Amino acid sequence: MGKLWDGLGVICIVGLTTATVAVGAVGAVFPSLKSGWDLRAIVQLEGLNLPRPQTTGESQVSLHPIEGSQVFAVDVEIGESRGGFLFDTGASTTMVGSPLVADLGLVGEEISGDRVKSAVAGDDCPEMDATLHLLPTLKMGEAQVMDLQVLEFANKTIPDGLSGVLGMDVLAEFDLIVNPETRQLQLLSPSPLPPHLSATAIPLKSRLGVMLAEVAIADRGSFTFMLDTGADTIFISEDLADRLEIDPASRSPVQVLGFCGLEAATLSTLTTVELGTHKLTNLEAVILSSPSVLDMLEVDGILGQTFFNNYQQYWRFDRRSTSSEWGGSLLLNPYR
Repeated sequence: MGKLWDGLGVICIVGLTTATVAVGAVGAVFPSLKSGWDLRAIVQLEGLNLPRPQTTGESQVSLHPIEGSQVFAVDVEIGESRGGFLFDTGASTTMVGSPLVADLGLVGEEISGDRVKSAVAGDDCPEMDATLHLLPTLKMGEAQVMDLQVLEFANKTIPDGLSGVLGMDVLAEFDLIVNPETRQLQLLSPSPLPPHLSATAIPLKSRLGVMLAEVAIADRGSFTFMLDTGADTIFISEDLADRLEIDPASRSPVQVLGFCGLEAATLSTLTTVELGTHKLTNLEAVILSSPSVLDMLEVDGILGQTFFNNYQQYWRFDRRSTSSEWGGSLLLNPYR
């Protein structure tokens, strides 16, 4: 097999995984009942320049809640194999677990650990050797994805019971309608934002293959957050907590389970969280003592499912440009 990767691109992995053309982000934040929260890593893999996959069809598929969390998985069919994939807008590149790779009989291109830079939670860091694979056609109902290149990591980075992580390299090729209440996901052909909705749409911009937006916290802001359906809760930096004047006495100590072990953090409550014109009150947030994961993305925080599960969502992504960065929009419709 010839090389699947080439060029001077970078891929970034936040927690679980992601990727894009030349520059991407691989990542996710996943809850752990035993340790509180799981914030695995952001990993940069040098020398990646991945082409966009090809897509056909539209579909409506079920969202399956992952036990003990507020995130969802979707059923995916690849060749003769089927499995659940984390639905993760916080992952720029799709990732697969080693059991699925073995089941499909894939032989990929190895990427040695010395090509990997990481920003991680924890101090006991294993080697992060990765393998790049070209998948057979991936199907979600009638929607199909061809020529998709995915990552497999030597260390376990897939949540228990799942076969992979579905990242923005796939999701951004569709319009997405997400309905957490009915647990349905619609994958539609890309469409322009109707002009009459532009006043209420939340503008999005990409960075390293994931989507960012401006968020107001406690009636202050704006602050830049990554929008992450693979994150169970909200994560913010210590610097942002200080700017918000969150009383240290009001914080509870917790531990974050990272890619490289346990790391101390604190838990607090944000009085208000506002995205566009949509405001929620009294949402918990994990304050990270080590901001390296957020620093690599140059964001103040990560907005997760404790916010998004209160709304039906319509995500649009403008991928007409060949640039590694693009825009988009998000419409939210509250349930209550």
